[in-house]
Amino acid sequence: RDDPRVATFAQRTVGALISYDAAHNTNLVALLRHFLDAGRNKSVAARRAYVSRPWMHERLRLIGEILELELESEENCVNLQVALLVVDAQSAQAHVQASSAASL
Repeated sequence: RDDPRVATFAQRTVGALISYDAAHNTNLVALLRHFLDAGRNKSVAARRAYVSRPWMHERLRLIGEILELELESEENCVNLQVALLVVDAQSAQAHVQASSAASL
């Protein structure tokens, strides 16, 4: 978590998508998580996200464009999963630090 290379990897891998969500008030990161958690099964991911399959396909195409990668690639998806875990760990660490600072 504290290794700057890990943070750089996460930023390089999913930073553009996180920035896109913030700029466009979207939640593509969550849709990507559904897709990855469903083992890259678009039908299952759509059902879990409560969206139509065609809409999920379109959003995944957009995610691929934003990240400039193919979501059909197992290697890319593993990298995305690891990067999202890093982002989650960083968020949790920031939350703990903010809570500690507030209690001082």
